[in-house]
Amino acid sequence: MELLRHHKAQLKALVKRARRFTPQVSDVVAALAHSDPDTALETFVSAFQSEYFELDESICDGGFEFWADAADEFIPLVLRGTDRCNGLEPTGFRPGYTLQWALIEDIFDGDERSQVIAEVADTFGNHLADRLEGSTPPAHHTLRRRLARSPYVGMVAFGCWALGDAAPVLGRSLNELLFHHAHHAEEVRICWTRSGVARAARLIREADDFEAPMLALARWLEHAPAEHGRLLVDAVLGREDARVWNTAAMQPCHLCGFPPLVRTREEALSRLLLPDPSPHLATRAGRVARTPALPEVENCDDPDF
Repeated sequence: MELLRHHKAQLKALVKRARRFTPQVSDVVAALAHSDPDTALETFVSAFQSEYFELDESICDGGFEFWADAADEFIPLVLRGTDRCNGLEPTGFRPGYTLQWALIEDIFDGDERSQVIAEVADTFGNHLADRLEGSTPPAHHTLRRRLARSPYVGMVAFGCWALGDAAPVLGRSLNELLFHHAHHAEEVRICWTRSGVARAARLIREADDFEAPMLALARWLEHAPAEHGRLLVDAVLGREDARVWNTAAMQPCHLCGFPPLVRTREEALSRLLLPDPSPHLATRAGRVARTPALPEVENCDDPDF
């Protein structure tokens, strides 16, 4: 009753939006608005997202009262880009992104970079992690110059995304959603109109497509971590056997070629993006089979062992 009393105008707006954008559930939303605002909101949001695009789940999960305060006039869009106002959270998402975090210009606080490199070691091996520990990632403008026209362009997209340098790059136009975290989406000022919803859908589609090369690169890295991780690190930092970086650092995987080039999110998520992993597995098995057996150690408790 308190919600009904304090948010009468917002409830009317919710029913109006349901009739405009989700007519298939508008009658249900209208009926629930008089007795259960939270369920009315949930019904509208579910139908709206299946029809158009995903809304900010933190606002939707907060219930109608939170929704009324945060989404009365402007569409609460989902997160695009990185949460620069609350600090960076590079760890724990997926290994392919963690390695890319470790290769961009050092913007971490405290021991964050060490934490990232520790996660790299878990998937890509200690040798690669040790190499990153002793290296300094190139400046962002250097990274762009080296890789922007290469098959490793996903690394450039990732750097632009993480550093907030989402100005026109990789042939794509400026997309303002890439500058905002979800709880700042109201700053984009997309109104609850048909043209506003169409604009939001376009911005989200373009933002997803902007992120597609880095997602494809992440999947490629995870496809064969031991082989592909080294290739990406070489492309960014230069080959271990060379004193300075040169174009010879950009080598393809000899089994599946360079990372796949994609332009859309659908391509990046496709099951057909990557080849069968069996050639990598067979090569890895062959290396293990050729590894000579270690001599037997009599005293493994020796402190010098």
